[in-house]
Amino acid sequence: QALERDGKDPLIAEMDPTKSYESQRKKEESESQAEEAKTDVPLKDMPEYAKFFKMLKMGIPLGAVRQALQKEGKDPDIAEMDPNKSLSSQQKVKPEVPADPPLQEDPEYMKFFKMLKMGIPVGAVQNALKKEGKDPEIINMDPARPLSAQSKSKKTEVSQPKKKKLNPPKVARKRLHWNKIDESKLDASSFWNQAKDQSLQLVGLDIDNDEFANLFTAPINNEAAPKKATKPDAKKNSSKQKVQLIDSRRRMNGSILLAKFKVDYNVLAKQVNTMEYVKAEANELRGMMQLLPTKDESLALRSYLPPMDAPRSEIDDSINKLGECERYMAVMIDVPDANSKFECMVFRAEFESHAESIRDGTKMLAEACNAVKNSERFQKLLLYCLKLGNALNTGGSNEGVSAITLDSLLKLAEAKAFDRQTSVLHYLVSIVQKNDADVLKLSDDFAPVKAAERVAMDMLSLELKKMDQGIEKLQAVVKKNLPEPCDSGSEREEDDLIDSTPMGRFSISAASKIQSLSNEFEDVRSSFTDLLRFFGEDSSMSPEAFFGTINTFVSMFDQTHKELVRKEEAKARRKRIEEKQRLRKEEMAAKKAKS
Repeated sequence: QALERDGKDPLIAEMDPTKSYESQRKKEESESQAEEAKTDVPLKDMPEYAKFFKMLKMGIPLGAVRQALQKEGKDPDIAEMDPNKSLSSQQKVKPEVPADPPLQEDPEYMKFFKMLKMGIPVGAVQNALKKEGKDPEIINMDPARPLSAQSKSKKTEVSQPKKKKLNPPKVARKRLHWNKIDESKLDASSFWNQAKDQSLQLVGLDIDNDEFANLFTAPINNEAAPKKATKPDAKKNSSKQKVQLIDSRRRMNGSILLAKFKVDYNVLAKQVNTMEYVKAEANELRGMMQLLPTKDESLALRSYLPPMDAPRSEIDDSINKLGECERYMAVMIDVPDANSKFECMVFRAEFESHAESIRDGTKMLAEACNAVKNSERFQKLLLYCLKLGNALNTGGSNEGVSAITLDSLLKLAEAKAFDRQTSVLHYLVSIVQKNDADVLKLSDDFAPVKAAERVAMDMLSLELKKMDQGIEKLQAVVKKNLPEPCDSGSEREEDDLIDSTPMGRFSISAASKIQSLSNEFEDVRSSFTDLLRFFGEDSSMSPEAFFGTINTFVSMFDQTHKELVRKEEAKARRKRIEEKQRLRKEEMAAKKAKS
């Protein structure tokens, strides 16, 4: 630094102090000249690069040669250099890499390259660049290089059009369709791994390049087959008219749904905005809600569409160029709070079916509770079971139990007599058949009980809770989107304001129905609790378990009765047969006596 400050050569500090400056300076210059002479060899004559230029002469594409250079750890740009000049001379001419950031990291342009990664078409991104007064061709540049470096190279290409002659002509090439071996399956000592080490290359073969080109390549005639361009062009032009801005699978699924639900999207947007009634099923509304544009899709659409202050004709023309799904999104993008409004519309579409389900379940439980509690046949049968059970357990003493649980009825079929065929249930049915045949018609009383077994009271309660929460959310959305603000000092009451909108009127009616359903459900819950208390069952017992136990017992009771009837019929049939046989024997004996 001190030598530089005094205007002297800083290399003096590294020289031999015992020798003169001139002698050491001349020695350094001669060494540098000798080094330059070594490197001043044309690229085509350098052993490490000669084979790559031979590959270019053979017609191998430039991209393939660049990849071959890169595989061997060499600069791929060498393939585009002049083979008649040295590497060092061309590296000196090569412009220095500017300090500007790459395009994909440049704050001015990074968002446009991000749009490309999202799958937004190049045309839409170019439109976005035009809107901001930037060159639309920037999107076609290399995102890994700075803008300054690429704009300079473009200028040199324009000023030196002769370089176009260096591009190899397009040729059609015969291909060898061979079977490739996965390199991971090759043994380390295999021939192919050894061939890699020996660097066997096609250019090392002694072949005639002209003969090779004549046999296996042919120039492509760009002027051939002009007729084929007529019909396909019409299809291509029609497809190009539809601008695609979203994921292909999402676009296809959305287009299928929207094709079924034929409606003017502008009309639909107004209906959603005001939450009017839309003639559509809940699953269709839910599908349209899922097709609302995401944050990234909204960014792509706004970048493509003209600004809001543009003429309406220009905006409509841009929308008409979009595909079916994109047109729907472009119209719905300006609907405020569209997702919440769609949720309200879905709730409205599903309300009646949910309310009907709760009403039917409540009704079945109420009818089942009344049927069980008011069945005299069932009460008589319980007393018969109690009396028979006490007789078995106590031998007729007065130490029997006075009450049993309903699941005890199921054990009547398990206990067998000493003949191991007759169960206690068989004996009970036979007693009832002899003494009180009317009790055998028990299943006639319990028709509503069969349906009640499938009703879950907990699920009804949960469904009611969801509907109650849904109506609260709906009313909050209605209040948020009222045409007039709700002020405490306003002359109009809040209910009147809510009643002025279609969804508001529905919310008032739905809230009233939910309250009515809740009252009915509470009445049934109370009736079932009383029924459990009436039969002395555990208060935590569910309706499914209670009615399921009764249905199982009634089914076993009827089945046992049918078995007894079949046995009695079979016994009577055998008795008739035996009587006939006896009579026949008597007749035959009488005939023999006469003879």
